[in-house]
Amino acid sequence: MAQIKRLRRKEFVRFFADYIICDHCGGETRGRCYAETEKVVCSMCNEILLDARQMEEDEDDNMMVIMFTPEGDNDDS
Repeated sequence: MAQIKRLRRKEFVRFFADYIICDHCGGETRGRCYAETEKVVCSMCNEILLDARQMEEDEDDNMMVIMFTPEGDNDDS
């Protein structure tokens, strides 16, 4: 008989350094960006906070660069 294993949710990174208030649910969130997506979602309600593809369509000739340092990656050593 086979065992059924629960699949874990994809890995994510926190997007904002400080907490912000979600416009959808009013909760505090630092936003989550899951692997292989171009969206930042609220950690409380999972509604979209930022959508890079939508922003790209809205600003045809502009370029947007988002850089972040994952938690635990410090160059202080």
